[in-house]
Amino acid sequence: MTKATSDINHRLEQYRELQRSIPCLGNIYSLMRTENKNVAGSDARVLIVGAGGGREIEEFAASGFLPKLVAIDPSQPNLDISQHLAARHGITARVEFFQGTLIELPDQGPFNAVTSLLVMHHLQDDGSKLEFLREIRRRLAPNGVVIHADIAFDESDNISLLKNTYRAYAKALSIDDTLTTLELDSVTSLPTATPLRTCELFEQAGLAKPQEVFRSLWYRCWISRVRAA
Repeated sequence: MTKATSDINHRLEQYRELQRSIPCLGNIYSLMRTENKNVAGSDARVLIVGAGGGREIEEFAASGFLPKLVAIDPSQPNLDISQHLAARHGITARVEFFQGTLIELPDQGPFNAVTSLLVMHHLQDDGSKLEFLREIRRRLAPNGVVIHADIAFDESDNISLLKNTYRAYAKALSIDDTLTTLELDSVTSLPTATPLRTCELFEQAGLAKPQEVFRSLWYRCWISRVRAA
């Protein structure tokens, strides 16, 4: 095993452990895959935004449902993980990889589905979140679907209680304290939007009001489409 491969496997293991620390978070990816299959056949085109962790790649590969995938991530080291997993599962020929931001992606649409899982909460709400969603809308086919997940809080959420629940759950699974601290730091430091604000941004971007389909602690997942005229 080369050092590069060893480094990728180590980062992948940490990433998986971090996701395992959130109850049922993997269900987001199952929802992503089944919703894609529901709206698009194997000849469809699917855009994976923020593909660096490779979870979407693995989900498609394991399911046997393999549309034509375009996987984009601004971090080449993260994208290396996704490319590594595509090769491991023998689906490299079905995936086109692009290192960069969504706005930098050459026009390749329209896409039948766009997945945006745990990406937008990294962007400031200074026009960047709205621009991000407008780029998704611009690349989406008229009957296409958006599967979107983020960290998001309601004003009524008891953050301290959620954090205590998370700590107890992660401890029960023997998750490394370093990873637990990393997750809790992210919750308070990321420029997250409330669910209400998220819905506003979707509608401002020309997308339908998103339907929430999943929640675990501070993670939520929504499904949306192009807003009807």
